[in-house]
Formats: sequence, structure tokens, C-alpha cells
Amino acid sequence: MAVSFDGNSVVGPVITGTTAGAPGDNSLAAEVVKATFDKLIRFRQRTEAYYRRFATVRPADLAYPGQSIDMFRMGAELSLATTPLGEYEDPDYVALPAPTKKTLTLNEYGNATVTTMRIKDFSWASIDPIQAELVGRNMSDSVDKLVENVIMSSSNIYNVDASGEISAGAATTGDGVLSSAAIRRLVAEMRGNLALPYEGGYYVAFVHPAAAVALREESDPAGWRPAHIYTENTNGVLFSGDIGVYEGVRFIETTRVPTRVDTNGDTIYATIVMGRDALVEALNREFSTVITPTTDKFGRLFGLGWYGCAGWGIYNEESIAILESGGTSI
Repeated sequence: MAVSFDGNSVVGPVITGTTAGAPGDNSLAAEVVKATFDKLIRFRQRTEAYYRRFATVRPADLAYPGQSIDMFRMGAELSLATTPLGEYEDPDYVALPAPTKKTLTLNEYGNATVTTMRIKDFSWASIDPIQAELVGRNMSDSVDKLVENVIMSSSNIYNVDASGEISAGAATTGDGVLSSAAIRRLVAEMRGNLALPYEGGYYVAFVHPAAAVALREESDPAGWRPAHIYTENTNGVLFSGDIGVYEGVRFIETTRVPTRVDTNGDTIYATIVMGRDALVEALNREFSTVITPTTDKFGRLFGLGWYGCAGWGIYNEESIAILESGGTSI
């Protein structure tokens, strides 16, 4: 075959195509063009761990070390003395109320991984950073789940019906969505139970994005307030996913909140609302990564894991409320 240069026929091979399967003679391309790959291994995105930072109560003065810890608080007050005393009256003594007891059980938690000399020598990727990242993520997520399990053991569970009213008990369907009316009533319930808010006067709510959409898209003009009101009245956004303060509650969007499916196939979302001193944490050994010494005969195994010893519990039951509702498709 010939190639024409300025109208002159020059005999020679026709080299066309840059990949196998392109028009023309692809024998050269089949040999010199090869698949390649990105040597950087990226990690999938995940949500931030939140719950443990709200375990603000801790044992303050332990009598001695132990696997379980009894913590006490005064749960009752002296009766009000509003009757005037007689001139010569010597009133009877009254007994001081007994404290209530909260028992925390500490447990060890951890996970371990191992890599080998062989994979480090033969791999095109650096293994140590991958191992460290995966172990760190697993530690954070596992501890956060442990605290979430404690929160979800609360008996203060409410549901939203289709009209926005709330009632005690778990939701049976996802018909009712999160609404301003539901939030107002839940806040009133918590305040009526003497649940104290955090500094700034706000409770904190963890809400699924699908549940938050229904609240933020209310057509009522008295619904979700503009964002600038939030920034003017607080000290700024403190957490990733913080979407604003509304009806006395600071809302944080996260997909970590539990969900379940009703009998109709609709998703039910849990919105966790907490006040001050809701959770207690007893810590024996802080969670951290642990490097395992090489114990095999040739020193070819490299262990990395995490370990800690702690326990969590609900300290003020009235400071936790779980509101179950449906959501908006996103």
C-alpha cells in the first residue's frame, strides 16, 4: 500500500491506530500499547464518628480499680418546707433521700491485622499506610458503634404520625415524616422532663439526610429558618454535617443513625436527640493502635491493630429521645 505526501506516492507500511481494534493495521499498537493502572489506592468516603464525644460524664473519684464501677447521684430533693414555723415549734428531722446508682461494666475491645514481608517486597503499592488507615478507621467506627448501641437502648422512643403528631413507642410505618410540629413537641417533652440542654441552650440531634429533607422542605412559612439566623446566633459550625439550629435543637446530618424497613418496604429513620449529661463513659485504657512485635522465626509477619478498655451507659435517661419517622427520597 502507498502513502501520499504532497501528491507523491511513497511505498511503505500504513501505520494507523493507537489501540488494538482501531481501523487499519493494529499489530504495532497491540504490542506497544499496554494497559496501565494508577498506583495510588484511594479510600472510599465515610461519615465522621460523633457519638463518643457526647459521653461527657466520667467517674471522678474511684475508690479502687475494678471491672465494674458504681456511680451515684442524688435523684430526689428534700420536700419543700412552705409551712410557717410556730414560735415555740421544734420541727421533726427529715431523712435525706438515698442516691440512685448507675453501674458501668468495662470491657476490652480490639481488632488485629497482619501483613507479610512477601507482600511488602512484591507489591507495587506501599502497604504500611494502607494497613494503618484501615486499622484507624476500624477503631473509630467500632467505638462509635458501641456508643450508638448504648444510645439506642434508651426507652424514650417516640414516633411521628402522618399529621406530624408524636406519641410514645416505636414507629410501625414510615408514613409520618419529620416536621417542625414534631420537633417542637419533642423539645417540650424533654424540657418537661428537666433534660438540660448543652452550652448555648441547645439540644443536639443526629438526623439522617432523608429525614432532614422533609423538615427543611416544609411549605409552612414558619418552617425551617434561613441559615443566616443560625450563624448569627451561635459560635459557628462545630461538626461536619452541622446544618443549623432550629426549635432549640442543633441538627447534624449523618447516615450513621439507625434505619429499618417497615412491612410496606418503607424506610424508618431514627433521629437521636440528646441533652447535657446524657451519656457516661468509664475509661480504663484509651483506644489506640498497637504494633505487634514480630514473633515468627524469620521476622516476616507485621501485626497492627487497635485496643482499648472502656464502658458506656446512659447517665440521664431523660436527656435522650429517639424520634422515628419516615423520610423523603433522595
